[in-house]
Amino acid sequence: MLYQYDQLGRLISAATQGAGGWGLAWNHDGFGNLTQQSVTKGSLTGFTHSVNGTTNRINGQYYDANGNWGGSFGQSQSYDIENRIRTAAGPQFSESYLYSARNERMVSQRGQDRHRVHFYGADGLLLGIYSLNLPLSGSNQTNPSYTYPVRLPDQERVYFGGRLLQIGGEWVATDRLGSVVRKGTTNYKYAPYGQEIGGATDNDTTKFATYTRDSISGLDYALNRYYKPEWGRFTSPDPYQASGGPADPGSWNRYSYNSSDPVNYLDPSGLFAISVPDFEQIAWSNVYGVFYVLTMLVPDLTGYDPPSADGGGWHRGFGRTGPGAIGAPACPYPTPWCGVWNGIRVAIKIGTAAWAAYEARVRRFPTLNDLMKNCAPGRYVSEPATGVRYSGATSHEQEYICPAGPFTHHWIELDGKILHSHIRPGSPKAL
Repeated sequence: MLYQYDQLGRLISAATQGAGGWGLAWNHDGFGNLTQQSVTKGSLTGFTHSVNGTTNRINGQYYDANGNWGGSFGQSQSYDIENRIRTAAGPQFSESYLYSARNERMVSQRGQDRHRVHFYGADGLLLGIYSLNLPLSGSNQTNPSYTYPVRLPDQERVYFGGRLLQIGGEWVATDRLGSVVRKGTTNYKYAPYGQEIGGATDNDTTKFATYTRDSISGLDYALNRYYKPEWGRFTSPDPYQASGGPADPGSWNRYSYNSSDPVNYLDPSGLFAISVPDFEQIAWSNVYGVFYVLTMLVPDLTGYDPPSADGGGWHRGFGRTGPGAIGAPACPYPTPWCGVWNGIRVAIKIGTAAWAAYEARVRRFPTLNDLMKNCAPGRYVSEPATGVRYSGATSHEQEYICPAGPFTHHWIELDGKILHSHIRPGSPKAL
């Protein structure tokens, strides 16, 4: 792929290299509105829009008083008082929705008999959808006969570390944006703003950038708003108006998607863009949580001390020596189980090393040498280290003022020996 950007960091073209494939080019106005999408290669669909410079709404389209797009070309939607789509209507069917206080879509109703209940985990991830049939008792439509929710196996989802792994029992592959690129034997391809390449596939499932693409409206449900991939913009304005500022006129556009850079940013919540490395960090943080629980529950099994109250983590102790270090405890189980026990310990140590490598390479945390060469020293604090295993040791924190913001080097020292050391973003916590 070949991507080109303008001086404001907005994507202006994308194309596959070599013969065949596809290519698109975009024009923007001063506020980051996509005013034109041109096809430079292949058979995708383009558009040309005239945008109102005062409201950033597309001229000739219907918007309600709150700026919510009402639909076009046989498609329409109405909104509730919280600016969420209440009813979406297509050429053949209409569907209505009920939401939770966190804007999670809890109930969808299509016609009189098709009711579906959406079930979410504590982390807000959709786990499954259940059918709630409401057959009417004869012709008396005021007294329906209710049934229990029925599991829909094709809508159950499995995650690991926040990453989608299965939908309906079929293995799922996702890309760096969280877009589903393969489900079972079906492959999915998307243009940068989410338009499907190679023909549309079945909707009502997770597709582009973690969003659920609806079959009635063709819109992507983005938790707090809805997104139209053909136009590369949200259907409702960003509710947080204070995020706009004079330093970035594009931030005044309340409909734009990821500041016109859909390749390096995504917006899972429909409220603000996050970079791809930050999105990966969220997933890895969830994996880290699994090891955190293991170290808290069975430190003798993992061979590492759990995260300490000072904000550090067990990955700091990888290979650590000195007072309180935990070596390789003897297997406490009968001989047949020792292989399993040691295998688990090895797997956890590999995960520890992988996390440390991720922090050092993917997140590109600065090394101590980087800080000393490129940053100015700031505040320094020290105090007795806490914890039985660090009895008599001293905890040190040195702040460095860097172009990317402050970083803190924290280390624990005893009799001239460094027991452990790590670098984290932010100022010393004692300040």
